[in-house]
Amino acid sequence: METIGHLNPSYVIQRYIEVSQLPNLIKYLEKLIETPTITSKTMQSYNNILNDYNKDYTALLLNCYVKMKQKDKIADLIKKSENQRQGDSIFDIDTAIEVCRQQFETLDQAEDLAEKSKNYKLLVQIKIENRHDNLAALNIIDKQINNLKEKVQCLQQYVPKLMKSNVDDQKAALYRQD
Repeated sequence: METIGHLNPSYVIQRYIEVSQLPNLIKYLEKLIETPTITSKTMQSYNNILNDYNKDYTALLLNCYVKMKQKDKIADLIKKSENQRQGDSIFDIDTAIEVCRQQFETLDQAEDLAEKSKNYKLLVQIKIENRHDNLAALNIIDKQINNLKEKVQCLQQYVPKLMKSNVDDQKAALYRQD
């Protein structure tokens, strides 16, 4: 922790990247992310670069939480991101969703992030590919996706999988006319 501000973070991260060192890496990344950025106006461009690095560090931290199955820490990190000003997220949402999709135990967080960010195409993908809940995916396409082009793209991408599943409710939903 004493190295923050003195050593390049990538050097420290390399030292802790092994699985046996993940708890130490988590502690380091938590401290690194909490370290305030410089606020003087002359350092504004430096802060923008630092914020980009912080997103990378936060993605790595989220990845560590997922590997260690620390759902509470993941939830706290997501909540912390929601408390940020619009556009100042502490991590890239799409990256966070993909990281959370890696483990079955964190699919709920991936779905929540996709829904809150209104990334319905990714939510449909999670429902079909991870949850195998085709009916829920169809309901999302039907009710949540308002853009006709996106709706058609989702259907084109997933109709073959949906038709193979041979569930009458799903087929009825596909052919339903409002």
